[in-house]
Amino acid sequence: MARATMCIPVDVFVSTKAAGDAPLNLYVAAVGASGSGKSQAMSAAAEILPDILEHTTIIPAVTSGEGLTARIASAAYDIDDNGRPDRKGGTHTELHSIGVLAMIDEISRFAAQAGREGSTSIGTMLTGWAGGALGDSNRDPAKRTAIPARCYRMSAVFGVQPAAARILIDGGATGFTQRFLWTSMGLEQRPVHDFAHRVDWPLCEISIPDRAWSNWCDTYRTGDITGVNPRRIRLTPAMERAVEDAQWELQREGSTVDPLDAHVVQLTERVAAILSIIEAGGLGECVVTQGAWDRAAYVIRHSREARTACFNAYAKACSEAEARRLAIQGVASDAARAHVIDQRVIRCKRCIIKKLWFTAIASGRDLEPDNIERAGLMADTVGVMGNRLRHGLARDLRDEVWQKAMDDLTDDGVVIPVGTARPGDPYTSIAWTVDAARVPDDMLPAGAKR
Repeated sequence: MARATMCIPVDVFVSTKAAGDAPLNLYVAAVGASGSGKSQAMSAAAEILPDILEHTTIIPAVTSGEGLTARIASAAYDIDDNGRPDRKGGTHTELHSIGVLAMIDEISRFAAQAGREGSTSIGTMLTGWAGGALGDSNRDPAKRTAIPARCYRMSAVFGVQPAAARILIDGGATGFTQRFLWTSMGLEQRPVHDFAHRVDWPLCEISIPDRAWSNWCDTYRTGDITGVNPRRIRLTPAMERAVEDAQWELQREGSTVDPLDAHVVQLTERVAAILSIIEAGGLGECVVTQGAWDRAAYVIRHSREARTACFNAYAKACSEAEARRLAIQGVASDAARAHVIDQRVIRCKRCIIKKLWFTAIASGRDLEPDNIERAGLMADTVGVMGNRLRHGLARDLRDEVWQKAMDDLTDDGVVIPVGTARPGDPYTSIAWTVDAARVPDDMLPAGAKR
């Protein structure tokens, strides 16, 4: 349907009593996981409807709002008497393409651009969907562009992976999400592989006379849209009443309508009009048929389901990603805590060895007078009581890693008990000394001699 809009002249509108004329611009979100066939579906649509209206263009991405409008028109210098651009004269808007179809197979490309600070991509597409005036009132005349309202076609097809759909999901506050027709790429039944061999291509032919290209160029050059005569596709009285009832339900105070369905009425009108044109191969009687209206209602129901499925899949992906992040963070935190404890154990062991080295008589070593003086102890000291040794440590060492440090030192034979410990109190109830020969080199106190 998005390609079909490019075969419909821009002066064709769907018209209702409640909302007036609406352009047949259409944004489609093709939702599916990687490998579900989004790009293939876009290629298949090109085979079904290979020809688009003359003077329209297909672009592979929306680089920026300015870049999008530049595909339609841009500022140009007036021509002088010699047929050359007069750079000292005035400027005008030069029409390049009356319609733009953005085929964006990966939503992440658009999200990267739209997420930049100062980006106008989403704002331009919001205006473009409604057919509003586009352009830039730049101070420099050479960059000043004015694209008349409802004098262009702008449609888009987005390939959306649910895990990367944040740009559309967050767009609910701006109305960007609501403007999309959502479709799921999940196959509900086995595909018919010989489909192409049983159907004559192309399947869709739309033939509607268009206004002369030169007239459109003059409209853009002068900014005068009085010569544009809208061609309207109308709804039947029953459809009009259904539209009015839906609009009333949407706007009344206390409405229970999902805010994401704020544009569902306009979408239904557009889809029904496009389907009527496809069905007739042209404007036909300029009235939406009941069959097209019923099919449009089905398409909208499917769109809601596809949107809900996309939102749920996105939420699930976010939950799983958050769980993985927390798990990784937990592992990292555990590793960090273990590293801190290990460092404290090493520091505690060094403090214990230093205390014993300078205050106790190590095996096979005389206690030097300068060491005794530094320690402030008596020369006949042969060991240090464990409780005194423990209380001489910093709080974080004696409270958290004392037991671990002493376990390691006794297992390695670095510290030696003097006497017999009381039951249940192996370290603080007896004195300790140090075996100088077993102290590791990296644990030797500064200035110590073996």
